[in-house]
Amino acid sequence: MFGWASAKFAELQQTLTGRSGAVHSCESPTAVIFVAVGDAGTGGALDGVTIQLAGPAEASKATGTDGGVNFDAVKPGTYDIGASFPSPKYKDYRVMPYDTAVSAVGGHVTIVEIQAYQVGTLVVKVVRSDNTATLVDKTGIWTTSAPQPFNVPETNGTKTFADALTGEYRIAAFVPDDLYEQPVSPAATVTVTGGASVTAEIQVHPRTWVKVRVYDEAAKADVRNAYVTVDQTDGKKDVRRQTADGVPAEFKMVKKPDGGTANVTSVSTDDYYEVVSVDDEG
Repeated sequence: MFGWASAKFAELQQTLTGRSGAVHSCESPTAVIFVAVGDAGTGGALDGVTIQLAGPAEASKATGTDGGVNFDAVKPGTYDIGASFPSPKYKDYRVMPYDTAVSAVGGHVTIVEIQAYQVGTLVVKVVRSDNTATLVDKTGIWTTSAPQPFNVPETNGTKTFADALTGEYRIAAFVPDDLYEQPVSPAATVTVTGGASVTAEIQVHPRTWVKVRVYDEAAKADVRNAYVTVDQTDGKKDVRRQTADGVPAEFKMVKKPDGGTANVTSVSTDDYYEVVSVDDEG
């Protein structure tokens, strides 16, 4: 319960008790319904919200600056409580679920607390670092910390959350490992504010391919069953690869974008060959 609502409830209960002599020996059959409307995020009171009362008696009032409204001397029974948030003041608010049906008991104060929260729009994009206009397909995104957590296993590189709760979002992402370097976690941190749109852009580094092909110059044909050792200056030393049996010696290795060079340091085959040249095709 909101702190200010608790104080108001106690005040109403005390007033009703004093007016009746005692709550449990109340001679009056009437009851009081107190409705408190506040911001779920800040805890502050929301004024100007229209509360509708429907049941044995019907009434409609707007909350004051204290966020509350009293329905005094109502007949005991079950009432439906409705709330209308006028625009444009509250166009970016959403109402949290609450018990719309309440029982009013003679000689007692019944309190109804309605919480509303502000929302904004959160757009998450995962793009290439070398071309931020290009989205990265088959990307998973999730929150490591957020007022409204989400976990989307796969996107086409972008996802929009239209009614995101306000607050700070820390977002992580997973990208295809054979094509991109995995981003650090969290990859982006943004703050959603009420009525505004914010974009969390996660840039990922594309990997490059080192392609090795062993070729017989005399026979003008690819060499089959070759073994190649490559020294990559990104720290992966002596990466040894072998093609499948009977397949030309052509294969690819992943290299980091900031990995420097990849040098072929040795080539061997099942047959007798002499390495006459190593060409770098870029």
